[in-house]
Amino acid sequence: MTADGVRRLVYTTNFGGYEQINDDQAESPSVRFLCYTDMPDLRSDRWEIRLVKPAFPLDAVRSQRIFKIRGDEALDGYDEILYIDNCISLRTDVSALFDEWLATADIAFMLHSFRRDVAAEFAEIVRTGLDDAQRVFEQFDHYAATQPEVLGLRPLSTGFFARRPTPEVKAALTRWLDHVLRYSRRDQLSVRAAFHDAGVSVNEVEIDNHMSRWHVWPVDVRRNTTVRFASGSLRYPDLLKVAALQTQLEDAQRVAAQVEAAQAEIEQLKDACSVGAKQLAEARSELSDLRRSRSWRITAPLRVVAAALHAGRHESGPA
Repeated sequence: MTADGVRRLVYTTNFGGYEQINDDQAESPSVRFLCYTDMPDLRSDRWEIRLVKPAFPLDAVRSQRIFKIRGDEALDGYDEILYIDNCISLRTDVSALFDEWLATADIAFMLHSFRRDVAAEFAEIVRTGLDDAQRVFEQFDHYAATQPEVLGLRPLSTGFFARRPTPEVKAALTRWLDHVLRYSRRDQLSVRAAFHDAGVSVNEVEIDNHMSRWHVWPVDVRRNTTVRFASGSLRYPDLLKVAALQTQLEDAQRVAAQVEAAQAEIEQLKDACSVGAKQLAEARSELSDLRRSRSWRITAPLRVVAAALHAGRHESGPA
């Protein structure tokens, strides 16, 4: 806590065994240092370790992004908060950074110092294969249709950013996280879009992203790139194929059952038609026998009289 009672916190994240924790941070006596991690054995001489449960056990990157962008209740009660990537080292007491970066706005990001616009950042992510190309293309297409002006802006570097947790800032951060969970996990692609219409003033700090009086980036944290590229990828493609084939088999079985039922109905109709034809043949045979019989011939005059009487009644109508 500062002399005037402002509570300040710096936090980082370390998920999935991707890299070693970076303890090379300058002393800031009035600032708390907190590290979110999903690794029970992680230890640090500089950071207070906060063990958390990843939201997505097989996607360490997006699980990390939740705590990077939103944090949790451990951030409650702090007036000013700074997030830094684990591969960034602070070179000096960050109190002056808080004073300067948050002097004119409630949130501050570095401007990207070596990428001309957001569209170029999209192209770089596709080129380097840091995320699924189809997902990145979809995100670009959606932004081009709904927020085309965002693609022409200078990118914001998201390696570290300072903020005051006002309701407006929290709402914008929530929107940013929504984009990361819906689109690419590379959060620098969505931060401009999330803040563009959020009604939040952003202090865009113009410094070299690699080195400034505040920081150095990147530092060696012995990254495991296998974990980086595997996180969120399809780990069990054969199971997906089995599930797809099972669905196809079930569909085929349903069709076969429908065909079998239709064939049974056809056989029933055939049987009914066969019985009807047999009954018709028997009736015709009986009629033929009747017409050849002696009684038929004897009663012929009576049938003529009956027919004449019937015709007369039909012509004269009812009495």
